[in-house]
Amino acid sequence: RTSDTPGSTWTVASAAGSVSGNTVVFSGINFTSASDGFYTVAYTVASASSTFGSPGGVSSGLGLWLKADAGVNGISNARFWNDYSGNCMYGLGTNSPVLTINASNYNPGIQLNGSGNSNTASTISSYFSLPSGFSSFSGAASFVAASPTVTRNNARFFDFANGSANNNIYFARSARTTQLLYEVYNASTGTQKTASAGSLDNSSIQLFSSNQLASTNAVTLQKNGLNYSLGAAQAIQNVSRTKNYIGLSNTNTDSTFGGLISEIILYNRELTTTEQQKINTYLSLKYGLTLDRTGMSSTYLNTNGDVIYTDGGTYWNNIIGIGRDDVESFYQKQSKTTTDTVRLYRSLNLTNQLNTSTISNSPSYLVMGSDGARMCSVFSSATHNEKPSGIITRLAREWKIYNTNFSDSYSLDIKLN
Repeated sequence: RTSDTPGSTWTVASAAGSVSGNTVVFSGINFTSASDGFYTVAYTVASASSTFGSPGGVSSGLGLWLKADAGVNGISNARFWNDYSGNCMYGLGTNSPVLTINASNYNPGIQLNGSGNSNTASTISSYFSLPSGFSSFSGAASFVAASPTVTRNNARFFDFANGSANNNIYFARSARTTQLLYEVYNASTGTQKTASAGSLDNSSIQLFSSNQLASTNAVTLQKNGLNYSLGAAQAIQNVSRTKNYIGLSNTNTDSTFGGLISEIILYNRELTTTEQQKINTYLSLKYGLTLDRTGMSSTYLNTNGDVIYTDGGTYWNNIIGIGRDDVESFYQKQSKTTTDTVRLYRSLNLTNQLNTSTISNSPSYLVMGSDGARMCSVFSSATHNEKPSGIITRLAREWKIYNTNFSDSYSLDIKLN
């Protein structure tokens, strides 16, 4: 347009943009006005969710979606982390966050060093800062796929605020314990909600989540789908937040986060139980986690709400899966248990991103779980007597495989003791 007047309509100058990597080139533009010209870039899709998808297919209220397998600029110095919510709440890296390409289940994570506290963050601690925003809430929900590696005091997964004790919304470790901590400040008044011991561990990938109801402010935290109901937090105030961080606290005496963060998701509203189950399913299959059976009502759900794995408890161990669901940009071509004793795959490569095999149908899933028995034969057991005639012995462990619209061939590796 020829004037910088707010509300005036833009004119399409070139509709022939070409994309190469993250660069868009417009050629042959003929700007003939004698006055100044102003330009922007637009795209012709209905919404961000139609371009990028949304976790679990839950698009309403999606305020932030950072995932280490897409939109990260830099490896030894991850300077930029793209937001796939469509809200442009990207992260800018400070002090060299490191992209680890094979962190969990063939998927990457971003390593934050956890050095020092918020007083020294500007010089030694790695973290991400986000733009101003997070101003409109009706309840709230968050999901963090992370692997803490060091025990740091009140180390934040995220802290969105206007400073210390100033309209904060944060999710963290409680002190130096193995407990999750969630807190909301109503202006300068906060109420900490702390889950029980064991709700956070070191050195393994875990799925942490929070859900705050709009009507009562009641908070439920989860670790791998296991619920911790914690009563009411402060009401979230609808003010623009200007000091928004991943891995860094707004309180100077708190430590920075040390470990891997693979994915962070934030909603500006409370989520239903079914919506939480869908997002938990997406994250657990992506990062090779087995969810709590009670918390998941014995079912894994895809974006349509269809059951893609269910069991009464016998085969609710070491659950892994491969599949494709374009609605949530899920495309897992290889998967393994955390001990790497079982691998399920279309083909194998160093990482899922490097895997060039394809999965034909979307949505389609192949999910398997085990009974957790020993990975060796036990001659005196009842399972030994179940073997067919002519077979000398069999493993004690058994697996259940659940196929949902998966039509391609696949391979299965089992590492024997």
